[in-house]
Amino acid sequence: MSKGTILVIGSNATELEAQGGGTIKIGQFLNETAVPLMALLAAGYDFVLSTPTGEKPHMDQDSDALIYFGNDDEARGRARDFFNNHPSMNDVRKIRSVIDGGLDRFAGVFFPGGHAPVVDVMQDPDAGEVLRHFHAHNKPTAAICHGPMGILASLDNAREFRAALIDGDKVKARNLAQGWQYAGYRMTVFSRSEEDYAEENVFHKKLIFNMPDAMEAAGGNVVNTDQNFTSFVVVDRELVTAQNPMSDHELAAKFIEALEKTAAVAAATAQLRDNSGFPLANGGTSISVPASHYSFSDTGARGEDPNTGIQVANAWGDVTKGAHGAFFRFDPGFVSPLHTHTYDYYAVVIKGEMQNYQPGQKPENLGPGSFWYQRGKEAHTTACVSKEPGLVYIVQQHEFDAQIPPVTE
Repeated sequence: MSKGTILVIGSNATELEAQGGGTIKIGQFLNETAVPLMALLAAGYDFVLSTPTGEKPHMDQDSDALIYFGNDDEARGRARDFFNNHPSMNDVRKIRSVIDGGLDRFAGVFFPGGHAPVVDVMQDPDAGEVLRHFHAHNKPTAAICHGPMGILASLDNAREFRAALIDGDKVKARNLAQGWQYAGYRMTVFSRSEEDYAEENVFHKKLIFNMPDAMEAAGGNVVNTDQNFTSFVVVDRELVTAQNPMSDHELAAKFIEALEKTAAVAAATAQLRDNSGFPLANGGTSISVPASHYSFSDTGARGEDPNTGIQVANAWGDVTKGAHGAFFRFDPGFVSPLHTHTYDYYAVVIKGEMQNYQPGQKPENLGPGSFWYQRGKEAHTTACVSKEPGLVYIVQQHEFDAQIPPVTE
């Protein structure tokens, strides 16, 4: 059974305008398409390929090269065979028909690279509608190399924005991009220096505009690695972007990680929603409670530094008696001893930076908006690594307890 279906938005473009007239032969890049999609299939996902016209993307012939596969001819052969022959690569849908069939069934969306998306996808209104849906539902959105240009389709005036870029009118482009849904996001795209190399050594022509300039004009916070043609991936909220062809494997791994995290949160939310064991808050009457209402009390828990501890304030229920939702406040520098809880719980970080990890696991900083799910009877450490107190909202079906040393049976 598939873990979920990924919508792939490809391009039908085969020529890109060049400065001073003429065109450049382009297409969809082989490894930037095949490598992430093969990784998704191996991870248990399936995909639907769509394009503006419903026709299959054209492969950029310059991408059928060993350099993009670590000089591994077998890897290149597998990618070529996948691109040409995999059933899902040949069952192509129009983006509009996919929208008409409903977007809720898709777990994520992926924009392969190659220069082709710069021509059609970045100004396609249907691609823009897809992006607005995925952004509104916080679903993972991945793009590689020139693929990130496709997310510009979500601009209200995408066609006019592209025309302003071609005219070199950056002020007009910025004005047209006001209110872009990804404004302020950290993102990456094929760098200026990498494009210079392609213009001089591959195309022998100048492009009509620069990719980082375009993303920045729209309000993106563009970052690039200084090392040309080395893997570089940026993750910000639901957006996963990769800089160049050499980022294909890392992009796939980070995209799959984002999909898995999103699925875990959705499953936890559904479990909480469907679990009849949770009591009604406030007797079943709707209520809004300002933060000033809560009074925190010391739990008695102490960290490895005995001067650090945890305080708690119930939002509903009672942490000491049964099902509850409560705010837990961790002192700065708090690091718990290795411990367990009898029952599972769900946590969302409200303030500060937290960590929650199992033995042997690399800790990951969890800032505001981050989520973790902690299984009962699983040994772990919880820490507040920020200079300010960490505030975490925890929901649990049973009373909150802790065992030190851990009790895993």
